[in-house]
Amino acid sequence: MARGGDIIEITYNHPTLGSGRLDPKGTEDTEVDFGGYLTQDTDDSVTGAGTNIKVMNRKRWSVTTPAIAWEDDPDTLESLQKIQNDPNQSTWTFTFIDGSVYKGDGDIVGDLKGNKNAAAVNSFKLAGGGKLERIA
Repeated sequence: MARGGDIIEITYNHPTLGSGRLDPKGTEDTEVDFGGYLTQDTDDSVTGAGTNIKVMNRKRWSVTTPAIAWEDDPDTLESLQKIQNDPNQSTWTFTFIDGSVYKGDGDIVGDLKGNKNAAAVNSFKLAGGGKLERIA
């Protein structure tokens, strides 16, 4: 049976900036890529004799979050920008409504913006090396 649903909590632990909890907005999509290896999809990956050439490359894990509640104390967007601007990686955990929990070491990548009218930090991407690990 397939089960889906909200991501209910994101936590981070940064080596110098400390730890925190983010509250994702409900009923919005979350994209998860466990990372690991990617086999290239190239039609010409074949020898002249017709033998397949399998080309594999390592790729990072990533999670694209839903919008996050923009709290005032501490300021969520300001805290996330400090993490993004720091050269050290954080440990991130993602808890879903079905009870599954994933963990990975990585960074905030790409654009980070907030919508003050909606009291939300817009969807953003977290990514890191290795693989996203299921811990529960």
